[in-house]
Amino acid sequence: MAPALLLSGCTPSGPPPTPTALCAAFGYTQGTPAYADCVQTQAERATDRTKQDAIMKRLFSGAP
Repeated sequence: MAPALLLSGCTPSGPPPTPTALCAAFGYTQGTPAYADCVQTQAERATDRTKQDAIMKRLFSGAP
């Protein structure tokens, strides 16, 4: 069952990539306005995911 979860992305296999690494992987050139926008967007998404993960953990734990 665990390998299926790993393949579906349900369990992380390592730390998430940094916003700068993601933007470089997407082909953005460092130092351009598009790269800066990409990094900012990815950082905001990472923050949102962290908040959402905390909320889900709290919901599943039964804490108020």
